[in-house]
Amino acid sequence: KACEPVHVQLNLDDSMVAVINRTYHPQKGLKIEAEVYSVDGKRLHHQEQQIKMAAPDAYKSFSLASVLKKGTGVNLILLRLKDASGKLISHNTYWLEATHKYHSLQEMPAAKITATMMGSLKNNVSNQWTIKFTNPTDKIAFFIHPALLSGETEIRPSFWQDNYFTLAPGESIVTVITVPARLINGKNLKV
Repeated sequence: KACEPVHVQLNLDDSMVAVINRTYHPQKGLKIEAEVYSVDGKRLHHQEQQIKMAAPDAYKSFSLASVLKKGTGVNLILLRLKDASGKLISHNTYWLEATHKYHSLQEMPAAKITATMMGSLKNNVSNQWTIKFTNPTDKIAFFIHPALLSGETEIRPSFWQDNYFTLAPGESIVTVITVPARLINGKNLKV
């Protein structure tokens, strides 16, 4: 994620939300969205900002320091960056706790997510599927690591466009998985 051409991040030294443009093209109409949640899924803060950037450039947007100082326990920070058309181009998740005690993450309420097949491409070399993951619950779906399985065995290698992602209540993400065709011929597969 950190090597995305245009990337949203939280600077941990000053709690500033920042955007990095590593391209040689100015970026106009970008929208930053930042949300802070408690581990039980309660939204504590929401903030948005429209920006434009030179190329290449780093832009410090707004600080979450005061929000994070008020928080108790583990705070989950979900950052999204969308282009002028509203397409998600970067997202990032942080979990912070002032005293570095993260035990409550193990006690997070479970969120049951859904997976919907959006499309597929197959050829002699590889198979590719586009899958939409949705969190229809009022809980945080934390650190989701999807896997392609045949029975109970994970198919490896499988190349995910995005994995280990976190979904806010009601949020969806679309990702692509590519697998060498020779590994899946004749197998019943599930995600």
